[in-house]
Amino acid sequence: MQIPLGHYIRFSNLTNCGIITSGPYRWTKHPAYLAKDASWWLINIPFLPPDGSLATAVKPFVMLGFVNLIYLLRAKTEERHLSQDPVYREYSEFIRQHGLFSYLRK
Repeated sequence: MQIPLGHYIRFSNLTNCGIITSGPYRWTKHPAYLAKDASWWLINIPFLPPDGSLATAVKPFVMLGFVNLIYLLRAKTEERHLSQDPVYREYSEFIRQHGLFSYLRK
């Protein structure tokens, strides 16, 4: 069976359904990804492994790092597609200058 072009597996819905700039989107372009990553770190980090093993302690960090990398790549893919929209480019520039992490660039 041949899969028709455009019906392949992908990590993201790349359909532009409009640019949201209110709510949490006024501080960051990807609030859902940020919230998911933060919650996973906060859930996993406070607990030390019962066996005290360094390898057991490091495993959640490595796994969470991998999950964070997937979401970073997904966000970059979405941004690359959305950057064709002039409204998104304007919004992206606003977030770069005034967003939650804009202080990191200063």
